[in-house]
Amino acid sequence: MTPPFRPLGIALTALAAWSLAACAPPPLNTDAGADVTMMTDTPVAQDVAREAGAPLFARCARDTDCATGSRCDLSYPGGLCTRACTRDSVCGDTGWCYRSNCIPRCTPGANECADYSGLCFFWDSNAMDKRGCFPGCAEMPAAGEPACVSPRRCNPYGGTCEASPTVMGALNGEPCAAATDCAGGRCRLPTSATPMPDTPTGYLNGYCYSVTRRPETFTRNMPLPRGGCPMGSVVIPFSGEMTGDPVSCWKECTMDNDCRAGYFCNRVVPTGMTMPVYATGGCMPVDCLRAGTTCPAGTRCITRMGTSSRFGVCAADGDAGVTDGGTDASAAEAGADVVPSPDASPDVSTDASTDGGLDLDAAG
Repeated sequence: MTPPFRPLGIALTALAAWSLAACAPPPLNTDAGADVTMMTDTPVAQDVAREAGAPLFARCARDTDCATGSRCDLSYPGGLCTRACTRDSVCGDTGWCYRSNCIPRCTPGANECADYSGLCFFWDSNAMDKRGCFPGCAEMPAAGEPACVSPRRCNPYGGTCEASPTVMGALNGEPCAAATDCAGGRCRLPTSATPMPDTPTGYLNGYCYSVTRRPETFTRNMPLPRGGCPMGSVVIPFSGEMTGDPVSCWKECTMDNDCRAGYFCNRVVPTGMTMPVYATGGCMPVDCLRAGTTCPAGTRCITRMGTSSRFGVCAADGDAGVTDGGTDASAAEAGADVVPSPDASPDVSTDASTDGGLDLDAAG
């Protein structure tokens, strides 16, 4: 399942916030798998026994672990007792009815999806306060976080526990023209619809990415954590984020040559300093206004304005550009994020905001 990912506050020293516009996530897994028996008519004695089963949104390993009228959704790490619904009231005060299934409610920044190793996503375009916990599994769960119920295994690109995980599409950091090109179902495009049509973003030839829960620990002079990202991807910390928030998975690197043309290895170098904070980084678009940085052949440098300073993005010849065009707004759901500056990369969370930048306090 690939729910929408809406960044919380993507703020840059050289860039305003971006976000991915809301669109409904794909349906939840309605088939808990061959190892789970779906609800059918059962003898009264068994119904009575089920009354004492686990309540809605409790962990489970099979349907019979849940109360009568509920089933166990094994796409969630640890399993999730849920039930069919046609309206929110069926799901109680702590749930929403999403595509005929109950899902837990959540609040951005509150880490309320931790019990489900879940990701808190906005999903209802008609009621913008509706956010629910969607699966966000990790191949190597952090201490205290649930793992997939055996024999299911985690698909780190989709975040769901699956009987036979299969990765299809381009990996994180690889080129893309649409979300469907990517294994994670998300593509940052070379242009954005904001602040005006065909605004260059710096993501030359597109950039595939996936999302995961923000890890709790980032350690100076050590590699950036992988968290729940696929092998070969890392999480970069940005201020404004909280443990458990949805964050991007970036292609892992140790030097600029590990990245495609037009991208650099962001190991987090604070403004005014020369030494990076971490031993590894993530591939991100270059700031072509930075001294010694040039755009690849066939592209040119376009000046953009962030919240407090200018920065440059590489754009293919022929793309529309903006010069000091004002503060960037949010990007389109197709995945077009605004390019970061090398010293203050974009925030990645749930809602658009300004102010932020690198979270140096995260490095212990």
